[in-house]
Amino acid sequence: MKKIIFTLLIIPFFYGCPYPCDGKSEDNGPLESEVLALCPYKNGEKYKFIHNNGQVIDFVVNRTLMNDDFYGMSECGSVLHFEKSETKLTPDYPIFSVLISIHNAYFPINEFIISIGRDYFKFLYSDLNGLVGQAI
Repeated sequence: MKKIIFTLLIIPFFYGCPYPCDGKSEDNGPLESEVLALCPYKNGEKYKFIHNNGQVIDFVVNRTLMNDDFYGMSECGSVLHFEKSETKLTPDYPIFSVLISIHNAYFPINEFIISIGRDYFKFLYSDLNGLVGQAI
């Protein structure tokens, strides 16, 4: 029994002490208005999708703007603060929802993601290059 207790007490010395935490964090600030304008839908409005066979599907928009955090690999607290805009278009017909997400976690590049069902498309936007697409 003494060997087990001794082993449990000595294990931390073999792995060393954790590194000191500097507690640094960055803030990328709010999303710029021109970036938010990439998603033209307004909260609470209804949009109609007219299928080529004549069927009309109404989508209701729910748009939220929130602050988010990215907690990297350390346990020292928040590493990065950024702003995220999520716009969800919910249909009245049970087919799929469309989610449009914009965030500035990689400032000065903004990530613009459109999710439809199980698929999504990702675009990177910056003031220098405009939109650069990447389908995933």
